[in-house]
Amino acid sequence: MDTYEALLKQYKIKNENRLFITIKNDFLDDMREGIKNVEYRKNTEFYRRKLFVKGNDGLPSRVMKPLKYVLFQGGYEPDSPRLLIELKGWNVGAELFPTDLDYTNHIIYPEAICLLLGKIIFDSQGGQLYRDLKEKKPVR
Repeated sequence: MDTYEALLKQYKIKNENRLFITIKNDFLDDMREGIKNVEYRKNTEFYRRKLFVKGNDGLPSRVMKPLKYVLFQGGYEPDSPRLLIELKGWNVGAELFPTDLDYTNHIIYPEAICLLLGKIIFDSQGGQLYRDLKEKKPVR
């Protein structure tokens, strides 16, 4: 069992509490350095399905899935670098989820889905980190 899998087991992090996103390695580096503390995605049904429970009509409702972490992977190979980061919440349009989400020090755009990131829990290139993202002005 690799370090990442052991960490998930140790802290009882379930699949339903993780969102998986593939991104460029440059963005992973920015997250490690504390420069990037928001991940932006197009406001599409594809991403809304990842964030919200399916409603009776089959479309995403406004009920949040129990997501607590984002697993970012820099590439598509099994050995690609990964970061597991706390997910504070997100905004879709002008709505915050949860509604009391503190977005201080995060730049959000109402036309996008903005995932607000917290502590880095795991870095496949450096093991466990457990640190806050530095308070630097985001560049992306």
